[in-house]
Amino acid sequence: MANLNGKLFNEAKAIANFGGRLAFAVSLGKDTACMLHIMNQLTDLKRHYFFHWSMYPKMLPYQSRYLSQIERMYGIKVDVSIWPELIKKKQAPAVTEIMEANRCDLALFAYRMDESLQRRGMLKRFDDGIDYVRKWAYPLRSFTAKSIRGYVTANKVPLNVEYSLGFKHDLLTHRGKNALLLRHAISEADYQAAVAQDPNVEIDYVRFANCPEIVKEIFGEKGLPKGRV
Repeated sequence: MANLNGKLFNEAKAIANFGGRLAFAVSLGKDTACMLHIMNQLTDLKRHYFFHWSMYPKMLPYQSRYLSQIERMYGIKVDVSIWPELIKKKQAPAVTEIMEANRCDLALFAYRMDESLQRRGMLKRFDDGIDYVRKWAYPLRSFTAKSIRGYVTANKVPLNVEYSLGFKHDLLTHRGKNALLLRHAISEADYQAAVAQDPNVEIDYVRFANCPEIVKEIFGEKGLPKGRV
């Protein structure tokens, strides 16, 4: 059990004490993993609602496995739907629909002020990490990349496979250079599942796989490794 004393956890405590049902936005990244781990100690997660927005109509195998791990770990069910912008829908109305349909009082996002100047400007206005007008909340508002890493290490928080492979972030999309990482660092099966749903992934793969400078930048002198199956 983590020690949740200290200013870093003030926002999480205020949100847990808000009352009502919470809607958790579940990504596959390190920040969300920390948010769930922390909030699990402050509220009964089984009372709340969880949603994930996928970049694919059908999640890639490695992503689905991690989401299932989260569900088993906390005894929850995460509803999966397509990323709103992919169907020409804005984020805010999509969140409102989710909250109304599932009778939720706050929507939780694992955003941090140190992520960007824009994110800092948005979040610093909320004294307790809660936007009472929008009904959105940010349990990790005061965390930094360093404190997230420390929390993960100290509490052995399970992370998605990208992090065990040395990636700094989860692969939100698999376009560009990420197409090479998907095929040669994740698995051939995941690569083929992505290509089947978005042929542009293969176009990007071929383009970058035939660029020696890019291959060397990502994989070093040994070049393209064999894909993981």
